[in-house]
Amino acid sequence: MFKLIDYQPQHVAELVAAGVKQPEVEAADILGRAELLGKFPAITGICDGKVVCSGGMIIMYPEHRAESWTYLINDIEKYRVNYKMIRKQVIEWMAEFEIVRLEAPLRMDFEPGIRFARHMGFRHEAILEKYHPGNVDAWMHVIIKG
Repeated sequence: MFKLIDYQPQHVAELVAAGVKQPEVEAADILGRAELLGKFPAITGICDGKVVCSGGMIIMYPEHRAESWTYLINDIEKYRVNYKMIRKQVIEWMAEFEIVRLEAPLRMDFEPGIRFARHMGFRHEAILEKYHPGNVDAWMHVIIKG
């Protein structure tokens, strides 16, 4: 059974220990960001007692724009993630913080992340050349309110 709980930095450590599906991102970098990410709206998805995803949004411009972040367990596809439940939370945050534009600049080679974003209701908007480390292009995905 899938449920959402409040994000805690140790959830990221659990994902790293289980194997995080994030290309070209070192575990130390992920763990180093865990505390910072907790300062913004964030949740963790639990499936059958196991942390399978954590994510949230970093508010870039209050009352306008935020950037989405997500860490996924390596075998996320085998879990019954309730995307509608997560999307409902995201929409509530967008209303609460008056976010008009939620962005997710995803590496073009990160197919699980792209699928996850699309399940969440993000749509492809543009290609960002050499956006990620290693000069990897990104597909900007967005949710635009109203």
